[in-house]
Amino acid sequence: KTLKVGAYNRAKLVPFTVLQADSYITEKDKSGNEIKYVPEKNDLFFVGSNPWAVKAENKKIIYVDTKRWRHPDEKYLPISEIVFVNGFVNPDKEYLYEQNSRAKRIRISYNKTTFETELKDIGNFQVIHLPASINPNEKNNIKVEVLDYYPGTKYSDVVISGMYYMDATIN
Repeated sequence: KTLKVGAYNRAKLVPFTVLQADSYITEKDKSGNEIKYVPEKNDLFFVGSNPWAVKAENKKIIYVDTKRWRHPDEKYLPISEIVFVNGFVNPDKEYLYEQNSRAKRIRISYNKTTFETELKDIGNFQVIHLPASINPNEKNNIKVEVLDYYPGTKYSDVVISGMYYMDATIN
């Protein structure tokens, strides 16, 4: 469904909440501190958090939700798109995008819907249209599985830096 201008009161791009990831990479920094390449459980999956990185040979599945506080008197627009930031996107280390692998073919499952789509090999926001809308007021267990990937120039780790949806209230 396409909205006409003025059909909603408020709209903003909101990161999904991470429920769990089947696998992810951990490393030690120069000080010996552990870095987990996954947003922690119940953290938001956005470019400002740690990206999700997984070894190419491991299961590449992450579960997200639209969980957030919602005003009981507001009516929320169903979610009809997911916005991905593919690859390792870091403005201070642009070379990491090409060096790491990026998701190519993905499978998205939620409610009774499962479909496959292809992400572009770009480190920018890209919109994936959903075949069935998601009710943002319900608990959603959205599964994203990486089936194939674009190879990195240095690492085989597959990285996604963020997942978002449009959160909008209806007039």
